[in-house]
Amino acid sequence: MNLRFESIVLFAATAALPLLQGCQRAPVVPPIPLPNLTEAYAEVREVVQQRHAALQEDPESAATWGKYALTLDAHEYTNTAEECYRVAIKLNPAAARWKYLLAIKLKGQSPSQAEALLAQLTGRGNAELAELICHIDVLNDLGKAAAADEILAKANEVFSSHPAVLFRMARQSFESQDFGDAVVHLDSVRGKFRECVRLQRRLLAVGQQTKAAVPDVRDEENLPSVDQMIQDPHTAAVFSHRRDPLWRGKQAAERARAGDPLGMNSLIGLVNAHPELIDNRLQFALLTAERGGHQQAEQIVREGLRLAPATPRLLSGLAALSMLQEDWTESKIRLNDLLLVEPESIAGWSDLAFVLEQLEDVDPAIAAYDKVLSLAPDDAELAARRDAVQQRAKEKGRLP
Repeated sequence: MNLRFESIVLFAATAALPLLQGCQRAPVVPPIPLPNLTEAYAEVREVVQQRHAALQEDPESAATWGKYALTLDAHEYTNTAEECYRVAIKLNPAAARWKYLLAIKLKGQSPSQAEALLAQLTGRGNAELAELICHIDVLNDLGKAAAADEILAKANEVFSSHPAVLFRMARQSFESQDFGDAVVHLDSVRGKFRECVRLQRRLLAVGQQTKAAVPDVRDEENLPSVDQMIQDPHTAAVFSHRRDPLWRGKQAAERARAGDPLGMNSLIGLVNAHPELIDNRLQFALLTAERGGHQQAEQIVREGLRLAPATPRLLSGLAALSMLQEDWTESKIRLNDLLLVEPESIAGWSDLAFVLEQLEDVDPAIAAYDKVLSLAPDDAELAARRDAVQQRAKEKGRLP
């Protein structure tokens, strides 16, 4: 009797095991969110709806939730993207990408949560440089300098020659008042970067000189950031999901300038599909002019003005085309047309001052420079240009 009873119990337990395992495997997923797409471009609406439909077909897939989140993130549906990243992490806690991209979203509003996610990534032996740098910066924002230094040491072991790492090593040394070490790190950086130049100035203030000359302050903002040199596969994945026509137009123009004929074809298609998008139209016109098609470029801009008369950016584009051909008389006419529509345009007054300078209309040029300096009083370059015009005029005896 006992043997038979034990056999029955064993059989029942064995039969129930697959059912129990099935229950344990089945994750609980929330309803799939869908943002308001009323004002979205048709291309964006289509891709979001496609990703949403794919997720409805496979709601327990971390990869499908993540791909949907990437699409939402790419088109700045931030809150909905965060929800979806969280679900993707829940379904696959081992995947680094969703944690990193969620941390990027959280580091401004909730740096402690971002830090907890980044700690899981930088604890791995194969952490990406982008993950390490982001973790370092968040820890510093939280005032956890010692922990940030530990992660920086780890980054320096693997990426010791990278400008983003060298700059942070130099900054760490400077803040520790080890100025000599800071100089060594900065001298190891290849290329010119904004952050490095600023740190060079701080070192000069305490009597430390680096090998590289410090650029003029006016040139500093034109320098790239060290972080632009970081290859970040996670954010690259976000950008690869963008479908809005303005972004695609920018990408197409970059490809065209790099010599890809398909880039120009894509840009033409986007202008035809979205004739109202000024950025794409101006990119198309400028590229056409750069290739010698000045008359066609003007037609492209004038077509935009026909659709949207007196639009300042299109008027500015028309003036830019005549300036490219050094037709200063026509440029003056076009810039005056722009300033009638947008009388406080800094770029318009600046360009007019330059054009009047080329026409040797000294008094009007100085007056135009005075006007633009009243709008942008801190612009040292414009002030220098005005002074140069006045000085040349004095030397020629045109001004007292």
